[in-house]
Amino acid sequence: MKIRDLDIRYWMKNLNAKQINANSVNYWHIDINNEVFIELEFGRGKKVFSVEFLQQEPGLGVFSYTHGLPTQFLESFIKLAKSFVSENGPDWNSIVKHNEHFRDYITRKTGLNFTFF
Repeated sequence: MKIRDLDIRYWMKNLNAKQINANSVNYWHIDINNEVFIELEFGRGKKVFSVEFLQQEPGLGVFSYTHGLPTQFLESFIKLAKSFVSENGPDWNSIVKHNEHFRDYITRKTGLNFTFF
């Protein structure tokens, strides 16, 4: 399946994502709540993407980075990211204190193993 830039733009619009770099469709920002957002980065060919959980306040924490998620399940992974924050949060300190990484959460919830990063 070939994924085009137009496909990415369409999906990101439906997920209320903001494009980080106007010159590239590979980098996106999605607010989860007032304290947490995720950055998505699409890999070469756009067949996989990475998710990074960050604190809304600039310059502060990166909590969990998961790489190699299949783009065809993008919407499902974004829903999982939102439930990850609501179950482990809702604020940044609670998420960090809970100390469960997103890739482990995916495995616990779905049985899929994305332990590579």
